[in-house]
Amino acid sequence: MKKIDLTRRKFLGRTGTAALVLPLAAAIPAAIEATSPNRVEAAMEEDDQQQIPNRAITARTIGTGTATANMPIDGSDCSSAIQAAITSLGSGGGIVTIPWNDTNKNPTPPPTDNPQGPFCEYYLDIMANSYVAPNGKTAYYGVKLANNVRIQAAPGVVIKAMPTHNGDPISYERAYMFLCQAVNNVEFCNLRLVGERYTHDLSGSSTDEWCHGIQIIGAQHVTVRACIISDCTGDGICVGRYNGVDPSDIIICDVVCTGNRRQALSLTGGDTLQVYDSEFSNTYGTAPQNGIDIEPMGGANLSNITIDNCLIRNNSGDGIELNANGTATSVTNLTVQNCLLAENYWHGIAVHGSGTIDTGGIYGNAFYQNGNIGLSLADSPTNYTIGALNKDGNFTNNFANNNVGTYSYPNNTSSDVNGYVAGDDMHLGPDVIGSSSNVVRYNRFFS
Repeated sequence: MKKIDLTRRKFLGRTGTAALVLPLAAAIPAAIEATSPNRVEAAMEEDDQQQIPNRAITARTIGTGTATANMPIDGSDCSSAIQAAITSLGSGGGIVTIPWNDTNKNPTPPPTDNPQGPFCEYYLDIMANSYVAPNGKTAYYGVKLANNVRIQAAPGVVIKAMPTHNGDPISYERAYMFLCQAVNNVEFCNLRLVGERYTHDLSGSSTDEWCHGIQIIGAQHVTVRACIISDCTGDGICVGRYNGVDPSDIIICDVVCTGNRRQALSLTGGDTLQVYDSEFSNTYGTAPQNGIDIEPMGGANLSNITIDNCLIRNNSGDGIELNANGTATSVTNLTVQNCLLAENYWHGIAVHGSGTIDTGGIYGNAFYQNGNIGLSLADSPTNYTIGALNKDGNFTNNFANNNVGTYSYPNNTSSDVNGYVAGDDMHLGPDVIGSSSNVVRYNRFFS
């Protein structure tokens, strides 16, 4: 999947016409990636403009076994075929490949009267298996990952969730296509997952917002890369606690989560969560409807989160929401850098909550055409740094056309401001302004 180079790419508005192009700061050097804002700040002194680096991500310890799933091509459930391939690897793990087959049963190349031609679509029963969660609720899943396993699909493979079973809708309010539960060293690669939001029975009393594409809970050292996840009744990807254990060292890279119903990505617990070079877009259906939701749940806390070089747009809630929704919760050391946050119905980034919100860096992002405030920090975040040390620095945030109702193209008149300027582009609550630990530096505002 091609990386999103925000320093070069021209983005399109909803109508498909060329939208405002804002200059974005370049990414930080690879040597200081995924580190605390203090280390990022040390690099701000560099004057040279830098290009987005090739992304080097941590290699997982994958076993040496190999297996190819014997996939059905008649439209029947493929969950047992994939699960059997995982099981065949044994305790050592290895690589499971999902092969391409012509499930349309058309000749190759297609005749001229059949332009659709061959394609590969498998169907996954998300209620094929179940377990009872620590909260006593039954959760269902199609495929469960094991230790030291990479699951990868051949190019062109699409896996679609089957419609959930007829019967009591409450029984399948929690159902996942792929479950990554309390395992170590797992990779999801090149998967194209399509959820069942358009066939899901919503007649019960629940919102059924927990039906996800990939559920990662209580797992360590997990990578999701080069995947597209869409049309889930809940989240595209959800990361959180399981049985009192928080996940750690989770990497999401070169991923597109779009058209999902609750969230594109939820981070509900864990340490060292890294999100790179990805798109989170077009979320709508049931609240909160964010691109990325950072919200500790079930007693979990969140720490050391990096969101870098991502496109976060056209979500019906916020682009990114950090919600420390209880006094016992905490979110510490969040870095959001080099992202484009545009056309979200509410805020571009919103940070709030009664819990501990400490240490954050918001650098080199572009905020435009968000329906409300571009960047909003409320309640009591501490040790937050917004913007660059110097005018025209690599870490300047850019703001334009937030909460104004009308847009102008091109928008070339800008001013560089050192310090906080209240308005539609940026809003800081009184506790944020009143804390000497929070610093607003140079940011660029397009009038």
